[in-house]
Amino acid sequence: MEGVQKIMTKDAKRYYSDIKTLIPSKGKYERDLLKKTKARIIELDNTHENITCTTLEEILGSPTDLINEYYANVDTTYLLKRLRTTNVIRRIIYIILILAVSAFVIKTGLNIISYIEAKDAYIHREIIIIE
Repeated sequence: MEGVQKIMTKDAKRYYSDIKTLIPSKGKYERDLLKKTKARIIELDNTHENITCTTLEEILGSPTDLINEYYANVDTTYLLKRLRTTNVIRRIIYIILILAVSAFVIKTGLNIISYIEAKDAYIHREIIIIE
């Protein structure tokens, strides 16, 4: 690919972005698919002047068709493993976020309670009665 211009037009970038969005989990095979697709888009972008999304869809197919074809041909066990891993990672992230928010709320509540106790303990004025 030496000497090949790697700049894509706005429509080519949007087409590639649509493909990337449709892939839920990006494992080794998905990254290879994205690399090959991007190389093909760059090649088409360099050979056709002012290429549009419609032209790319006519030549390569729509992004959903590409992804559907990929998942129709991919190994089911690999796909299930990737999806389970992605699901576990998402759940761990959600748990961490919930714990972090809970810790923040508890810390804030304790700070408010401490502030109120300190405010009540402060003597604003002292009245001394001399008899």
